[in-house]
Amino acid sequence: MKRLFIYQILILFLTFTACHNENDDNTETNSNDTPNQDVYCYETCDTQSLKQCVSGNVSVCETDENGCAHWQVSEICASDTVCDATSLACKTRTDTQTRQKIRFMAGNITSGTYQTYDFGHGNRIFQAMAPDIVMIQEFNIKSKTREQFVAAVFGEDFTFSMSDNNIPNGIISRYPIVSSGFWESNIASSRNWDWAVIDIPGDTDLLAVSVHLHTKNNPEEIPVLTQKIQEKQAEGNYYVVIGGDFNTSKRDDVLKNMGSVFNVRGPWPIDQNGREGTDENRNEKPLTSQRPLDWLLFSQNLDVYEIPIQIGKHTYADGHILDSRVYAGLCEVHAHENELADIPPVEAGDSDAEAMQHMAVIRDVMIPVEN
Repeated sequence: MKRLFIYQILILFLTFTACHNENDDNTETNSNDTPNQDVYCYETCDTQSLKQCVSGNVSVCETDENGCAHWQVSEICASDTVCDATSLACKTRTDTQTRQKIRFMAGNITSGTYQTYDFGHGNRIFQAMAPDIVMIQEFNIKSKTREQFVAAVFGEDFTFSMSDNNIPNGIISRYPIVSSGFWESNIASSRNWDWAVIDIPGDTDLLAVSVHLHTKNNPEEIPVLTQKIQEKQAEGNYYVVIGGDFNTSKRDDVLKNMGSVFNVRGPWPIDQNGREGTDENRNEKPLTSQRPLDWLLFSQNLDVYEIPIQIGKHTYADGHILDSRVYAGLCEVHAHENELADIPPVEAGDSDAEAMQHMAVIRDVMIPVEN
């Protein structure tokens, strides 16, 4: 028991030190971390308009440090309310529609030398968030079959689809998968773009896309991928969600190319400390230098049904990035209290495990299912 206690203290110490590099007064600022003044302004809201309903919440148009105008949430509308376009306030719903909450999750959260889900770190993060539909990357399991993995982590009623590839993606769903397939990447033969049509509640089916784009040449993939999605969406007028590891250090290429299908206006999913980055060493970087490697985007017709995520005392209007180190209170000089009890069975070091890839991204919607 004494050895186990010492081991646990050692793990917490190593996690703590991994989170605190940015707070060392002697740490030099990397010139690459300086905000880019020649940035592409992906949002062009009119500051004269001041307020508007954006993604179901009351939002205000504000200008950031680069001179770009963005919508920022000023009032979060709960699931039983709606943003009224006339009064620009949250009002109680008066319609009689039944609505169904669906949680989406994107995760490249393997760990260990062989980048698998065998060690349990990523599995606990999936279990804590209890998603309904998952876009999973590096779908490698060596200790059991994928069927056994899905049943153990998500539930006996979940199914999945994937293509056979060296770096496999998968789509895991609580709801029936009607059809599935993949598109070959125009850059990386080892990385297919997987899709599945899912019969979610209501009259409109969902097209889910799971991707793991090339580490360096993803700007060449994004326009081609977007065209494939547009063509597929036209077949069934689907809701569309795309999730996965885009390997993008900045948002520019996604924002320039994917707006024809998805809402790319932001704001973006964050953790408790306001960080948007999803790389493993995200806590070592200032807020102005976060790397958005992983994405979870909704088509315009699905994005309007987004609802806030409530975890413990925190509300995330635009989705959440789960970092176990932040929940453990280890990643800020003025660390908040330990909040791991809000996300069982996650452990403090899960997001800092050996060879942990990235952080998971979570978003919720509440869709109408009948008139």
